[in-house]
Amino acid sequence: MAPGLAADVRRGLDSTREALLLERAERVARGYDAATRVRVARFEAAARVRERAARDIANERSLGVVAALLLEALALRASALAAARGQHGAETGLGAPAAADVLDAVTGSELAAPPSDLALALALLRDPDPLRVDRLSLTERDASVAALERALGWVRTGYEPRATLELRRLRWFRLVGSAVLVVLVGVALVVFWSRPANVGHGKAVRASSRASGSAPVSALLDGVRGTSAGFRTSREAMPWVELDLLREHELDEIVVYPSGTSAERAFLPLTIEIARERNVWHELAVAERSFSELSPWRVRADGERARYVRILGASGRVLALSEVEVYGEPR
Repeated sequence: MAPGLAADVRRGLDSTREALLLERAERVARGYDAATRVRVARFEAAARVRERAARDIANERSLGVVAALLLEALALRASALAAARGQHGAETGLGAPAAADVLDAVTGSELAAPPSDLALALALLRDPDPLRVDRLSLTERDASVAALERALGWVRTGYEPRATLELRRLRWFRLVGSAVLVVLVGVALVVFWSRPANVGHGKAVRASSRASGSAPVSALLDGVRGTSAGFRTSREAMPWVELDLLREHELDEIVVYPSGTSAERAFLPLTIEIARERNVWHELAVAERSFSELSPWRVRADGERARYVRILGASGRVLALSEVEVYGEPR
């Protein structure tokens, strides 16, 4: 593995580990005394209130107000960062110019790499003009808001407002949630891989008739579900389609997807029959309610053995289907 790629992989793994275990966050939180923890948490809470308010009102006409709220939030986050580092004067919060000085001083330190447009955010913090954002063009306002949002995310990496007990609880929930997710994914994979194959795919199929403009009857077994241009018989006394699985199978489930117009889908009942030998049929299921692409007709076969599967339409009607899937194992 190339050195650069290996470094990227290590960083990715470290980031994932930290997101799950919160080890660095807990180390940082443990380094605060009680008064510092209270100040950091208070500044962060106030910053988040302003961030949420900015998001709630964000639109093209309110960019000036959004930027003003984000500037306040950025000054509060700078105050939280200064309090976390024990800097003098951070007890009651920093004004905008002092906040910009704090952020300038930490650039290149242990924080994450600063955003490329941090200078724009700091210039806005230092500008005493209350109409500084209002004087900008719409494009410039948009860029200013984006720069402030990125600066807020960057500063947040420099301190930890959560208490150690909260972090431990969050770690426990994340570990339990991850374990549950792993189990669910494992169960899903087992179910997926253990499910019998669609033994009907690509097999032989014939029908009582084929309506003008219909897809060929082979489209019923092509693996494409829920197409509106599916197979349709003509209107006839007893429409049917018949699948030949080419050998006897132990059937698990049969799934039928409809096609045609809404009226044609309402032509019920439909009947599924199976046979080990052609023309020695027995009824497996009857559909008396309509079904759809999202909720197809599913019929449990419970190990019944058959080579042939036949679907009968309603007498004097059209049989319109898009796909038939037959799951089972050859015998």
